[in-house]
Amino acid sequence: MKKLFLIALLLSALPGVSSADTTFDFSFSQSAALCGNFGITCTDINGSGTFTALLTMNDGVSSPHCGGLGVSYYQIEGMIGEVNGSPITSFTSTAGTCLGAIILVNGVFRFPPLDYFGFMTGGERWQFFTGDMNPFVGITILDALDNSGAIIGETPLDLTITQATPTPEPDALLLTLMGFLGIGFWKKCIISKKSNR
Repeated sequence: MKKLFLIALLLSALPGVSSADTTFDFSFSQSAALCGNFGITCTDINGSGTFTALLTMNDGVSSPHCGGLGVSYYQIEGMIGEVNGSPITSFTSTAGTCLGAIILVNGVFRFPPLDYFGFMTGGERWQFFTGDMNPFVGITILDALDNSGAIIGETPLDLTITQATPTPEPDALLLTLMGFLGIGFWKKCIISKKSNR
């Protein structure tokens, strides 16, 4: 009996799925429709990769445009991937401000309005920016930046963000319950054998 209790105790110490980090796959390309409709000189660009993000609760102060007080969003903490075949070499974290965030709107993952955050690839500086004024409400734009951080080009994007599916691991509580069920079944078998004698 002591051995089974020890096994159940050890099983309960196994980790479950971590909710700390969530990964999102992203891909983007120049939006030919938006570039053509508004006479913008766009950069022929495409990219893809993965964001690592932390589920965060909005305090309503430091991140007001992420949905308001008590609304959760994903704060991007890391970014890997490539743009036009060049690897993304750095990412500018903006933790705690809802800049560099992912929100869920009508079942679609996107960046919130007025959101912006930067990265480097191929020796060039870029930043994602999401518009809040016509004609670019909710449209993500890729800004090319000079060394001082000034915008020197803008390209509206067709952007897709999908939540990557984590590999599920057994939950510690479930394993504990299974252990106790096993102990109960084992005890029932012993009692049944004794009563048959």
